[in-house]
Amino acid sequence: MTCGLFGSSTESRYCADPIERFFSAYNNRVLWHEDLEFRGLSVGEVICELERGNFENKHFLPQTYFLGTSPSYYTHLAVMPDLTPALSGIQEFFGKDIALPRLQVRHGESKAQVESHENFKSRLMKVYAADYEFIQRASSRSEESERA
Repeated sequence: MTCGLFGSSTESRYCADPIERFFSAYNNRVLWHEDLEFRGLSVGEVICELERGNFENKHFLPQTYFLGTSPSYYTHLAVMPDLTPALSGIQEFFGKDIALPRLQVRHGESKAQVESHENFKSRLMKVYAADYEFIQRASSRSEESERA
């Protein structure tokens, strides 16, 4: 899950586009690491498992499983790739400028992602509907605070 906790009075989190996150997990956990859960399954077969509620491989759980459903709970919430709001929370907590290093790199773009993205988009949007709703509310909240 893409999230982080910083401090007791400041809550900072970041989240990713659910479809991009799905393909990242598929490439990393299924193709690269060959996790036991979902080993050897195609993108379509993994989506079928998720549609049946099989989240045995925890990397595919919706982000709302970890974040909850209320973006207003968080002091700083960033939607990747723009980590600026979460970074400002980190800097505020530590009282100094801090740069976030890139700690993990992709193992290359999977052919599955390129060929399957559009074919599976509507199915993944249903699987991760709560995540999309969370991100929409978080984005609305961010726009409201910018206007204030």
